[in-house]
Amino acid sequence: MSSVRYPAVIDLPTDRTAWVVVVPDLPGCTAGGDSLPEAMAAARVAVRHWLDAARANGRAVPVPSPVEDLQAMPEHRGRVVRVIELELDAGQPGGGTAQDRP
Repeated sequence: MSSVRYPAVIDLPTDRTAWVVVVPDLPGCTAGGDSLPEAMAAARVAVRHWLDAARANGRAVPVPSPVEDLQAMPEHRGRVVRVIELELDAGQPGGGTAQDRP
């Protein structure tokens, strides 16, 4: 098994919004939750589903960007960046499926 580490940008909650996690390397991969742990758990599931769907449809899986590159982008300066790490099961067709890393 190998692992993959995608950086995620965290939008802090306001009085009208929940925590939001965006994975810029995976277009459309966004999750949310009422707490940071809940939002990160939802983001891990979203990344897993995004990767599995891409492989199932024969689409290329983007290489994760270095966290430092994401933090240096003007649109992400001052925002919280975390890493979502998943284990990849290489035994599956199409390069494997992503499994949540404990």
